[in-house]
Amino acid sequence: MLKEASKWKHPVRVEIVKQKKEFSEPLQIPDPVDPKRNASSAVSLKSLVTFILASRYYLRKPSLDFFFPKDKKYDKIKGDVLILKLKFKNTVVEDILWGQVWRNVEKLRNVITNAGFRLIDINAWGNESEVYIGIQVESKNIGKYYLNIGPMYYQIEHVDKFIQFNENVWVGEDGRLYSIKERKESELEEIARKNLNFKHPFTLEVNWLTNVGDDPWINKFLLKTPPWLK
Repeated sequence: MLKEASKWKHPVRVEIVKQKKEFSEPLQIPDPVDPKRNASSAVSLKSLVTFILASRYYLRKPSLDFFFPKDKKYDKIKGDVLILKLKFKNTVVEDILWGQVWRNVEKLRNVITNAGFRLIDINAWGNESEVYIGIQVESKNIGKYYLNIGPMYYQIEHVDKFIQFNENVWVGEDGRLYSIKERKESELEEIARKNLNFKHPFTLEVNWLTNVGDDPWINKFLLKTPPWLK
């Protein structure tokens, strides 16, 4: 299996039974009971690619690091790292909680990028009562204004609206209209606070990382490279 997996390229289709509809997920295994359903729909591209690479490197050099990775201390903070600490007032069923956590992570990924920050990484860790979300950006300081890219000159209706609702409008070398816009949000802490949405009550602490310490999860978040990927 590892030999085959090491050569996979997504989408990977494993047909135990003939599927009865087209799937869009990276790993596709039709459910034997209901072939219209992809039994592996929850497997993300990230997880699939991690397995493919791990299979390839394990075959090259087998090691216990693949199964029992050793924590590695890594205290170099690259860019700016914001740590969100969420404490839930009641214990939440793990499956329900982490479904909400990953939806919030994806939402934060989008709003942070759309706000103009250059996002390096975002991840989450913790347990059913305490969750941490790490947000790593190139810099927490972004300008008050940004370049607003408008329509091409021949898109007449869009051009009219763009001119009507913008100031400092000019024609670029590529034939597009441009303007200068003021950012609605430039504080990453506030963006994070406003966009967290859980069904269960929680308290929130927001801090910029200045000292790594011995926290294995923060070490792992900063290092990023798994022990076997060397």
